[in-house]
Amino acid sequence: MSYTYIPESIRQRVAQAARYRCGYCQTQQNVIDYPLYVEHIIPEAAGGRSNEENLWLACSLCNSYK
Repeated sequence: MSYTYIPESIRQRVAQAARYRCGYCQTQQNVIDYPLYVEHIIPEAAGGRSNEENLWLACSLCNSYK
């Protein structure tokens, strides 16, 4: 769970850069028919920041297995 608020504009840029695909399994958002999660590559608890370079998308299935 994110400790900081990630603005919608950053969420949109992350999603566009990922071409609306899960960063793990590469499934497209329109295939799974629900929004993907924006998550930290390096968790905030481990010192990761909430900037675009440290964020990517994950589907709920991949997000639950990490």
